[in-house]
Amino acid sequence: MLVSFERIEAIIYSFLMDAVLENKKILIIDDEQTMLEIVTAVLKRAGAFPTGISSVKNALKASKVEQFDAIILDRYMPECDGHDVLKQLKSSPETKTTPVIMLTGEKDINEVKESVKLGAVGYITKPFTPKDFLSQLDKVLESKFKTDS
Repeated sequence: MLVSFERIEAIIYSFLMDAVLENKKILIIDDEQTMLEIVTAVLKRAGAFPTGISSVKNALKASKVEQFDAIILDRYMPECDGHDVLKQLKSSPETKTTPVIMLTGEKDINEVKESVKLGAVGYITKPFTPKDFLSQLDKVLESKFKTDS
C-alpha cells in the first residue's frame, strides 16, 4: 500500500502538534460560542486540556484560581475590549507570565503591534483551518513550553 506525501506530512504534523500541546491547560476567552467550540475541539485533538469561557468576568476569575499554560483571547468582545482584558491579565500576579495569544478577524498590522506591546506573545487571525491554527499556536508557544520542560 502506497502512502501519499500529504498523508505522511499530516502524520508528522499531528505528532509534532501533540508533543507541544499535550497535557497543556489552555484557557480560551471568546464571546462567540461557536468559536469556543471550534477552538476547544482543535485543542483537544492536539492533546491539550482546553477550558472555554465566554464571560470575561468568569474567565478572569478562573485565571486566578487555576494555573493555565496559555490563554487564547478574543480581541473584540461586547462585554469588554480584548486589550483591556490583556492589560488585566498582564498586571495580575497569577497570570503575568502566562503567554496570551490574541484571536481575531482583524488583520491590521497596527492592531498586531498594539497587542504585542501590551504583552501578547502572538496573534492568530480568523478564519483559520485547524492545521493553520495549530501551526501558528505551535510557533508562538513552542519556546515557552520547551523552556518550562
